[in-house]
Amino acid sequence: MPPASRRSAIRSTGRSSPAATRRSGPRVTQTVGTVAFGQTVTGLTFINGRLVTAGTSMPTIRPIEAIVTLPAESSLSVVTTSADTTIRGKLARLTVHSVSGDVTAMTAHVLEAHTTSGDIKAETVTGELLARSVSGDVRVLSYRGDTANATTTSGDVHLTAHPEATGFITASSVSGDVKVTGARHLNPRVRSVSGYALTH
Repeated sequence: MPPASRRSAIRSTGRSSPAATRRSGPRVTQTVGTVAFGQTVTGLTFINGRLVTAGTSMPTIRPIEAIVTLPAESSLSVVTTSADTTIRGKLARLTVHSVSGDVTAMTAHVLEAHTTSGDIKAETVTGELLARSVSGDVRVLSYRGDTANATTTSGDVHLTAHPEATGFITASSVSGDVKVTGARHLNPRVRSVSGYALTH
């Protein structure tokens, strides 16, 4: 698949129906059945409605929009150079490595996200959280897990803990604000070199 000259988008859904990230541009759709842990993804791939098989000749297209539909509570790993990743639905585990692009997730039991230039946003994390960004914000609306480590070099960290959360929370930024709320029962460790660091 040729690289995109502009930022493309990758969207995965943990529900039965796919969701579009962009309303224009070529669309890549991968259909996936039930995949057990450690198995290879199989299925059909379509580009703009055309079935792609080995040896298929396709013109260069850009930007590219990829849509992946998975069973609920699947595990997903995404690697991008210049693309946003948006997840709808519930995943057991989500791992994302991105050079330039935002990561947005709805619900994940385990979330591991690394970005060089991009924000990391999650609605709910119910297990382990590991979020690291060089230039970007980290925001978690409802943390219900047992281990959280959120760090950024140039960006803010905002994390809201649910009363169900256990374990420890570490949140830090070099040049940005750090705010952890609802986590007094966890005694979180928060730190910022040139910004405010608050817990309440």
